Amino acid sequence: MRILVVDDDEAGRLLASTMVRSAGHEAIEAENGVRALEVARTSPPDVIISDILMPRMDGYQLAREWKADPLLSSIPLIFLTASYTDPADERFALELGADGFLSKPVDIHMLLETINRVAGVDAVAEVRMPASRTEEETLRDYSERVVHKLEQKLLELERTNDMLESAMHTLSDELEAKRRLIDDLSAEAEARSLRESELREERDFNRSIIETADVFIIATDLECAITLFSAGAEAISGYSAADVLGRDAMQLFAPPNDIERRRSIEMALMSTSEATRITNPWVMNRGEERILEWTMTVTHDEHGEVSGIVRYGIDVTQRVVANTVERVMGVIDYALLLDRPLPDVLELACAQAADEFRLGTAWVGLFDEAGSLSVRAGVGPATEQFVAAFGHLAGATDLMAELRESAKPLHLTREAPGAGASWVAASADAGLNAVVLIPIRRHGGVVGVLGAMGYSAYSFGAGRLHALEMIADRLGVAMLFAEARGQLKLQSAALESSANAIVITSRAGIVAWVNPAFTRLTGFEPDQVVGSDILSETSAYREPAYTAGWERVMLGESWRDEVKNVDRYGAEYIEDVTISPVVDEAGLITHAVIVKQDQSERHRLEQLKSDFVAMVSHELRTPLTTIIGYGDLLSANAALPTDRVKAAVETIKTSGRRMQGIIEELLEVTQMQAEGFGIERNSVDVAAMVVGLAQAATAGVPHSLVLDVPADTPHVSLDQRAISHAIGNLLDNAVKYSPDGGAIGVSVRRAAGAVSIAVSDEGIGISEAAISGLFEAFQQGDMSSTRTYGGVGLGLFVANRLVKAHGGSIEVDSEEGVGSTFTVHLPVAAD
Repeated sequence: MRILVVDDDEAGRLLASTMVRSAGHEAIEAENGVRALEVARTSPPDVIISDILMPRMDGYQLAREWKADPLLSSIPLIFLTASYTDPADERFALELGADGFLSKPVDIHMLLETINRVAGVDAVAEVRMPASRTEEETLRDYSERVVHKLEQKLLELERTNDMLESAMHTLSDELEAKRRLIDDLSAEAEARSLRESELREERDFNRSIIETADVFIIATDLECAITLFSAGAEAISGYSAADVLGRDAMQLFAPPNDIERRRSIEMALMSTSEATRITNPWVMNRGEERILEWTMTVTHDEHGEVSGIVRYGIDVTQRVVANTVERVMGVIDYALLLDRPLPDVLELACAQAADEFRLGTAWVGLFDEAGSLSVRAGVGPATEQFVAAFGHLAGATDLMAELRESAKPLHLTREAPGAGASWVAASADAGLNAVVLIPIRRHGGVVGVLGAMGYSAYSFGAGRLHALEMIADRLGVAMLFAEARGQLKLQSAALESSANAIVITSRAGIVAWVNPAFTRLTGFEPDQVVGSDILSETSAYREPAYTAGWERVMLGESWRDEVKNVDRYGAEYIEDVTISPVVDEAGLITHAVIVKQDQSERHRLEQLKSDFVAMVSHELRTPLTTIIGYGDLLSANAALPTDRVKAAVETIKTSGRRMQGIIEELLEVTQMQAEGFGIERNSVDVAAMVVGLAQAATAGVPHSLVLDVPADTPHVSLDQRAISHAIGNLLDNAVKYSPDGGAIGVSVRRAAGAVSIAVSDEGIGISEAAISGLFEAFQQGDMSSTRTYGGVGLGLFVANRLVKAHGGSIEVDSEEGVGSTFTVHLPVAAD
């Protein structure tokens, strides 16, 4: 096999090549990773054996290039190292795709066995591929390995220096005291020579790390002057080592408002001599801020005194910015979760963004229908200045039009031409030098702007602009959510306040929600019906009448019908029901909406109307028949006797008066309902009024009158005409519904604060079902057209209205076949 041996140490390279050749293999040599790639790409080997610590390109970098090259990735790679021997070093090598990992010095048999294994000589071998990792993770682990090795070497160097110093003292003492120990001195000299060689190797190693690592490495002395600046530091910062050596690191890299605080931190570090980890922003060349995660270690001179600080920094800007965006979005989401109003959500988002990104101002403006922008929320010391300048700035309208049309962020600086420069200058007094205007999108269009101003022209570099774009997008979602939530609240309020009962069920008929009108109509509380199957025969709440239309609803149609239903307590009602399907975005039916409108009152009014027409027709037909009959008799018989003519005329007049009474009664009720009536109170002798009304009502009729009216009943302040009318109606009913010879009872009682007048009869009585509607207009116990007793059912209605106008009430006690007692309760007003 052709085996490529890569090692910057010639002796190590020769030794490995000799071992390979001893097994009959062909050995090809390269002194570093760059040369190894050139050789391999020209003539690919069967196996590559490489050291890790090498100049120009170390083994880890070679492994990444090797496994990324389609021509070389299938060729096994073995690491043979004397420096990277920690388990973490081996683990990282294997993650990069190494097929073998050996430490120097290595046994020849182990080396040859590893070559045979990875090359598949004894069995089929499978070349390892790098682990699935992001570039950032690989660079981070690589940097950690390099920094860890550098720290180990520095510690070893310090220990070696201490040991060397101790040995020199010992040697000096022994030379002066014991010449006989010359052999021991020679041995010690040899040991010193060996240690010096090791120190040189360590220095070379440290130099190679500093020259090749992508880590920001910087060393400073006690005055914070830069004494070391690595190639990685040059790449990240944009400065060259020649530019920065000898300069004050804090003045050069720290934000102006944070210099003194950082000096205090470094002074504290040097006083404790402990390694410290810290993350903070550094201002790079041209003013851009980068966030670095530092490991800071104190250095000492040959006397053990603190001489300065070495810093090893990894650029974590993207990670920190991502975490910052998550925190701002978390504030927005939490405010929405708490149902905060949209202005509060915008204000909180501006405050959090300004704090997290250290902005001079952050604000949100929304466009109206005319395209004008109004600021709805904002925080920061320059907000008022900026907003005031915004409305009057020449070119601001054009900038807004450009932003709405392009839907892309605008990044303006003092150097920008036109309105951008003027805009920045408008807030220059606050020390602000850059502006970003980021569109807030919703429904595919720009509805507003997230604006921010920074203290530096580079305030929005390093991914911050993209971060603010993500926050603006989340604000657009928040506005959409708030709008949808507002619409949902309105719809919910409409459903809650609807006079019609509304039920929402699943497609299977399981109740999911009901509104308050449903409870008023059916008597069922929401917790009693939610979860019930309305189509089941066993549910407490069920709607068997809906089964007929449910199949049509599940086919996508609406179903409507008028059905007779019963409430929770068994009372019947008539409802107009409409059932409509609810479909999702895929067109599938997921729910059904049931709207129930109570039609009982409409049916009752229609029945009342029908009964009223029949009643009035009956009551008017009888006297009209009499009038027409006697009129015909008079016109057809001119020679009738005088007494017959007089009797006919009297009958006509009686029937006419009866019709007139019915019509006047109807007119009185109509006027009472339309215009109301006034009460004119006077001092009334209730006893005399009641006795007079009772005697007049029973005069000339076959009934006995039983009076129980105390003579000492006091006078009461009331409207005598109205109460007389009410009592008269009760007496007329008692006479009309009592059989001949039946007794009519009238009594008056004085109780605390009230006077009660009772009228009783021994008539037909009233059923319990009829009592509930007894005082409604046009209601009688017998509503048929063949009823025995006449009238249009207005007497009790009028009496009740007149008594209520006095603040009183009428009580009914009745038994069918036994009789009835109506008691009027009137509050006693001052005489």
